[in-house]
Amino acid sequence: MLCVGGAPIISRIYPTWGLIGNDINIEGTGFSATVALNSVSASGYPCVIQSATTELIVCHLEDESIPRANALDISVSTSSVVSNSKPFGLIEIGGYGQNNKFYNWTGGVYSSIPDKSKIAVRSVDLSVNIPVTYEDHQNMYFILNVEMAKQSEFQLIDSSTNSVVSLYKPLLGFYVIVDDVKFYENSMVITGFAYTSTTTVTTSQIMGQNDPCTITSFSDTSITCTPVSTYFINTMTYPFTIIKSGILKVFTRIPTFIQGYENLGVDICNLNVSSTNLGQTIRIIGLNPTPIVPTTTTISTTDTIVSFTYPLNAQCGYAFVSTDDSTSFQRLTNSMIICPTPTVQTVIAKPDSSNNNIILFNGIFLNEQLYGNTITTTISYTIQFGGGAIMSCSNPSHLWIPANSTYTASCQVSATPTTSFMLIAATLDGQSSSILVGYQPTITGVSKTDYKVPGVITITGSAFSSLDLTVLIGGSQCVNPVVQGDGLQMTCTFGSDVTVVDFSKPLEVFVSIGSTYNDKKSLFYYNRPTPTISSSTRTYFGVPGTVTITGTYLYSTNLVVTIGGSPCTSPLSAPDGNSIACQFDSSVILTIPLEVSVTIDSTYTAKNSVFYYELTTPTLVGSTSTVYGTSGLVTITGTSFYNFGLVVTIGGATCSTPIASEDNKEITCQFAGVTVTDIKNPLEVSVTIATNYNAKKSVFYYTLATPTITSSTKSLFGTPAIITITGNSFFNFDLVVLVGGSICNNAIASQDNKQITCTFKSDVAAGVNTPLEVHVSMNTNIEAKANVFYYAKPTQVSISSSTSTKYGVPGIVTIFGNNFINNQLLVKIGGSECTNALATQDSKQLTCRFKSDVVAAENTVLDVFVSVQSLFNATEPVFLYIKSDQNCPIGSNGQECSGHGTCEQQYLCKCNKDWESSDCSIPNNGGGTVIPDPNVNPNDTSSTIITPGGTMFDVGIVLIQEIDSDHNIVQSYNVTSIKWTNITKQDNQHIYTTTLPNNQSTLNVKLSINNLDENVYYNFAGDVIPILPKSIKYQVELQNYTFSSSLNTMQFIFKSGILQEGGECVYESDTNTQPTSGDSIRSILMMLNGETLIGTFSNRIVLDNRPSYNQVNKLTDTQINQYNLNSQSLYVAITTTSFKNDVVVDPNFGVLVTSTPDNQNQCNKKFAAWKIAMIVVCCVVGVALLIATVMLIKKRAVVKAFNAKLKKLDNHQANK
Repeated sequence: MLCVGGAPIISRIYPTWGLIGNDINIEGTGFSATVALNSVSASGYPCVIQSATTELIVCHLEDESIPRANALDISVSTSSVVSNSKPFGLIEIGGYGQNNKFYNWTGGVYSSIPDKSKIAVRSVDLSVNIPVTYEDHQNMYFILNVEMAKQSEFQLIDSSTNSVVSLYKPLLGFYVIVDDVKFYENSMVITGFAYTSTTTVTTSQIMGQNDPCTITSFSDTSITCTPVSTYFINTMTYPFTIIKSGILKVFTRIPTFIQGYENLGVDICNLNVSSTNLGQTIRIIGLNPTPIVPTTTTISTTDTIVSFTYPLNAQCGYAFVSTDDSTSFQRLTNSMIICPTPTVQTVIAKPDSSNNNIILFNGIFLNEQLYGNTITTTISYTIQFGGGAIMSCSNPSHLWIPANSTYTASCQVSATPTTSFMLIAATLDGQSSSILVGYQPTITGVSKTDYKVPGVITITGSAFSSLDLTVLIGGSQCVNPVVQGDGLQMTCTFGSDVTVVDFSKPLEVFVSIGSTYNDKKSLFYYNRPTPTISSSTRTYFGVPGTVTITGTYLYSTNLVVTIGGSPCTSPLSAPDGNSIACQFDSSVILTIPLEVSVTIDSTYTAKNSVFYYELTTPTLVGSTSTVYGTSGLVTITGTSFYNFGLVVTIGGATCSTPIASEDNKEITCQFAGVTVTDIKNPLEVSVTIATNYNAKKSVFYYTLATPTITSSTKSLFGTPAIITITGNSFFNFDLVVLVGGSICNNAIASQDNKQITCTFKSDVAAGVNTPLEVHVSMNTNIEAKANVFYYAKPTQVSISSSTSTKYGVPGIVTIFGNNFINNQLLVKIGGSECTNALATQDSKQLTCRFKSDVVAAENTVLDVFVSVQSLFNATEPVFLYIKSDQNCPIGSNGQECSGHGTCEQQYLCKCNKDWESSDCSIPNNGGGTVIPDPNVNPNDTSSTIITPGGTMFDVGIVLIQEIDSDHNIVQSYNVTSIKWTNITKQDNQHIYTTTLPNNQSTLNVKLSINNLDENVYYNFAGDVIPILPKSIKYQVELQNYTFSSSLNTMQFIFKSGILQEGGECVYESDTNTQPTSGDSIRSILMMLNGETLIGTFSNRIVLDNRPSYNQVNKLTDTQINQYNLNSQSLYVAITTTSFKNDVVVDPNFGVLVTSTPDNQNQCNKKFAAWKIAMIVVCCVVGVALLIATVMLIKKRAVVKAFNAKLKKLDNHQANK
């Protein structure tokens, strides 16, 4: 057994970092020389021992999964005793290789190296040692030097322990290293190391093309070579490749480049260079043998402008910016073609046949060869004519003149030019100049324009050119000149604005080419404008004098002037041509203005009526008169009247064909007249002579013709009426008309003066055969009289109805009809005179007092007789006595008309304001409440009345039935399903007409709506019924009905009910109703929520054109079922006896707002607490006490419509 003294101790590890599989040397003490007794741990990973002594253990890390990011702790365990630990960095090499002078390790893991400053490389012979730079955990590098580049291999070492980590041997040795490249005019110098005699260089300006750079000198640290000639031209990069041992290394340099240049003036050039750091000692190379020194450099934020002056021997060349000779003119930029502007200064010889069409000229910068290249031509010459045609000038040549540093140059054209042209010298990069080669123009002719009218003129001649062409006509420019190609003609636009007076004198035409070659000739004439005459001075009539005629274009020495056809002698034009003076004898007697005529040169004539005589202002003295309304001749007296433009007006109207007398003191004219309102005032007479001479004075008076009266229309005695009086000469001048001495008011004469209308009271007594005198007076002193007025015989009277009295009770009767006249008016009823008869003013009513003494059976009609003047009589059976037992209605409070009205003679109540119904018991609390108009069904006769509360009452006629004496239905017609043959609507009336089936009788139903907000009173067969506002009235007429038996009766059945209730509340309307007796209903009232539907039924019908009392009853439930009617509505039947011709019934329906709910308190009542009352108000049949009939309609539509609401109310009441 081997005994170990003490624990193992590690003193050092070398190298301190390394790769998987490399030796790790662990020095120390206490190790076992037996490998098996030792173990090495690297942070828990085994390090496989290769050898062991008591002081040195060599082991390998072989597990590829060991992490490399951090240093590992190496410890030794000997006989289970663990030593101290030392760090070891396990690295991983990624890629490696040379990049110029940098040798790089990339993409590895180097972060676990304990001391990153102790990394190095060395040559195998230990002669060269270079530190390695740790960049980051993945990258490190070292920089090659000349000595290391000569080695064939090198070691990566841990310099902290001077231990080798890895050995590297480049396959073909190290690549070349480039430290710097300098460029010159035609060469490049590459400095660095690792160059050999076999190293070559190529350039590659064109993609995929490599050009050799010819090496002119070589060392192991420098290569000088000459690239191809285009290498530096217009390039922005300098790419080159160095080839050593078959390995290519590509390098690129980005130079400063010339971005462009601009020539200024004659010899200044500005280069734009893409650098702001060119230095102070720069030169421009490539334009001439001597480097050019810039005059200024201007530096901006991005570039530099280099300005220089071209030497006179400068040529086009590939120029660049360099340093000065102190640095051997090192190239600073690429090369660019730069040319001074070739400038031709003078033309020595023009081309013609004698010199073989050669142009010889002198100038600067005219060397056409590229600097340094005698083959390439950089300047070309062309000639350009004014029309744009171009001709080449070939075979250029030049001769340098050292004495003045200019060139004499020449070129040859193919044909001899005939007109001026521009010689243009241009470089291959666009620098150019030109010079005019001119020929003297000649002018031979020119066309005309109208004076002051711009136009195009044509000039003929020779050698015209549009090059720098100026054309003047009379000193005014002729613009937009266009020259024909042969130079023999040109056109231009002349404003024709040169003022002339004497059109016989030509204007100068001036043609200039290049301000040098000119010609001028006075050849231009205007087309002479026609002269105009605008005005003339005056002379006194009959007094010879000088007349000045004003106008335009009047200048001439050959003039003929006439005024009014008479010569104006010795005419003379003014110098400005705007007037002519001549002598006129002023003897022409014609209507002025007189015509002035001027003829110039026997060709141009102007005429205008502008001459007026000088006249004296006229005066007015008087005028004769004419009869008003009749045309006539008027003579006006005064002074200074002339027939020169004589105009006369009277009262503003023209007095036609005026003629002044020879002594100038009178004017006669024909006056048609004007309308006046007051004939007493004179009319103004106005006399105007020659427009400017005027006199006015009010001296004309009308006279009136004596009127004549021929006839008059008639009127009824006692009835005011408008009458028409016919005759002649009637005028509305203080017009007064009397008929029989009584004034006829509002007298107005017609426009034709042949009639007068006026309102005659017809109050002068006279027989219809006795004429009354008609007296017409005008203007207080003109009058006429004639006995022509007669009263008219009254038109036949007619009687339509009559009010009633009670037998034995005298009273006032109102009879309705037409043509009632208070002229011997006599009225009888049943043969008994109705005294104190008086007709109304409209002749449609009369009243009289009837003693009611004619005995007649009940419901028997009495004849009413009306007579006017014992000539016009009418008799109609229209009077009915009031039933003997009928009395004034007594309200429920025991008072007549319920204390809210007065009882009239008809034993009907006339209610006070805000009270309604037949007994005035229903309050009308609507006030300003708006009630909508009733809605009429357009297809049948039903209608809907809508209350302000929203309740909809449904009313209308539903059945017409013939009933026999046993109350059986003989015939029944459902009106709601009848097909109407004609339905018309006019204003507020709807009229329905049809023929009843199986009977061929005619049924007419007329619905009339009162759309006013007040009651309307309607007379039906003498029964005056109030029609409520917004209510609807029915009138039903049945004609030519054939009864099965004369004992049968006819029923007209009307319905009334509720289609829809308004709101959510049902409450009781507290309404008092009148007691009634008998069984005929006067009206029905349906009350709901304070709103009442009132249906009123007249107690009369018209039976075969006679009034008769009817029977109105409410249908019983039995009848409703018998007639197959809807039990949810209320029905009223109007029953009539049989008839021969026709029968007319007339009910109406309306709505009142009678009360308002009190804060909805009544809305909470159960069914028993409310009711819908139908009050039936009957007519009086006997003298018994009136009884009120109030029926709860529990089986009708009202109850059914509100069941749901009542249920809600019951539930609410139960929960209280």
